[in-house]
Amino acid sequence: MFIANTFAPLERRKAHPHKKQLESNSQFHSRYFLLVLMHNIPSLASSQSSIAGVTSKTIGKETEALLKWKSNLNKESRFILSPWNESSLCSWLGIACDLSGSIVSLNLSSSTIRGTLHHLNFSQLPSLITLKLSNNSLYGNIPPSIDNLSKLTYLDLSQNHLSGHIPAQLASLELLQVLDISHNSFTGPVPSHIGSLNNLSGLYLSDNKLLGFIPKAIVILKSLNNRYLMDNLITGPIPSSTGNMSSLWKIWLFRNQLVGPIPKDLGMLGSLSQLDLSSNNLNGSIPTTLGNLSNLAHLYLYNN
Repeated sequence: MFIANTFAPLERRKAHPHKKQLESNSQFHSRYFLLVLMHNIPSLASSQSSIAGVTSKTIGKETEALLKWKSNLNKESRFILSPWNESSLCSWLGIACDLSGSIVSLNLSSSTIRGTLHHLNFSQLPSLITLKLSNNSLYGNIPPSIDNLSKLTYLDLSQNHLSGHIPAQLASLELLQVLDISHNSFTGPVPSHIGSLNNLSGLYLSDNKLLGFIPKAIVILKSLNNRYLMDNLITGPIPSSTGNMSSLWKIWLFRNQLVGPIPKDLGMLGSLSQLDLSSNNLNGSIPTTLGNLSNLAHLYLYNN
């Protein structure tokens, strides 16, 4: 018992120098960390301030772009957009923003808006992902400056009174997944540059005044699910390479001026559920390969 009581304090005394050394090291590291943190706080604050400044500047330009467009619309449209004022941009009618407060969606479909797109400065809407202005009274052409919307994935300008040629600048919208400009008055050929939109899944060009052949460039779009080109003035044959578009669900080409036979390669479209080639000038026999289309639910070939 005496020996145990003698050595216990000795062990505690031996532990004290080591403990003091650990405490000393801990204090040193804590002080070093505080010095480093204090040294970097100004640069961190500067960085955050810079980001906030850029975001604020972007939002300011977005607000300016929309208010300028609004001011050039007709009186009724300006009244409809009266909620567009100096209040928070993200609370405006038809506007959705990301976490930074920048516009990612402009949706004014079926809002009886009348005017053009000429005064809408697309370069001041750099974060826009969705643009839906369908079922309004927009007229004029699509401005070439639309190529500034580099993040756009969904463009719907259908059911308006837009005219002119489909701009080549649409080919710059590399992320575009849906292009719907149907039910307008576009003229000229079906633009081959659409074939460069590799992410496109929906192409809706129906009910316009488009003419010429179906470009082979469109036929190579592997991601395309829906191709609506009906109610135009499209001529020439159906490209046989359409059979390589394995993702297609629907092909609507009715009420055009297509000629020649129905390509046998259409029988390779295993995902196809709807094929409407009615009201054209097609000839020849119906390919037996269409019998391979196990998912086909609707087939229209009348009036040829």
